[in-house]
Amino acid sequence: MKFKSKQNLFAAALVCALAFTASVARAADPLPSWNDGPAKQSIITFVEKVTRPGSPDFVPVAERIATFDNDGTLWCDKPLPVQLYFALDRVKALAPEHPEWKTQEPFASLLKGDLKTALAGGDRALLELLMATHTDKAAGLGFLSLGQKAFSPIVFAMGTVVASQVANAIVHQGATLSSMEAPMIAYGALAMILLVAPLLVVTPVLIKIKKSTV
Repeated sequence: MKFKSKQNLFAAALVCALAFTASVARAADPLPSWNDGPAKQSIITFVEKVTRPGSPDFVPVAERIATFDNDGTLWCDKPLPVQLYFALDRVKALAPEHPEWKTQEPFASLLKGDLKTALAGGDRALLELLMATHTDKAAGLGFLSLGQKAFSPIVFAMGTVVASQVANAIVHQGATLSSMEAPMIAYGALAMILLVAPLLVVTPVLIKIKKSTV
């Protein structure tokens, strides 16, 4: 009986020792979930340099700013983008409000758990899912219209000025409409730049996302 008690005590002590060793190992490794390699080591080295007092690269706590990459880091891209997981979950949540989805693709297949068939429709099917599940009804891209709304008053004001100048030149200076083509073309080009330029800024990013995730 004593021998069995000693065995139990020894087993308990061994378990505690292993648990303590594992805890110490985890504490010694600031990135235990990362595989050992140059990427992990470079991060650890950088943090050590900027947080160690006396280091030439030391950064005071009040001046430290942490930045994080979103896509692919905080939001995974594989096996599916986080945004798509959101859309898939929203379809299931909104299904009671849309009984027609039971027979309408790509929603019908998705509600049956058949993701492959649901996405077989390609870009069109994906766009339908995104538009139906985002409150802006623009697949989460409704913010792109903010640039046009912001610049519209400016474009309108410029158009008023140009129109008044053209009218004044024709009425009071004897100019012809054809002779005023240059300022009108210039205004049209400037208006297009103001309205389209904000979209051109994000277009390459959207194309890149489409190629990598769809």
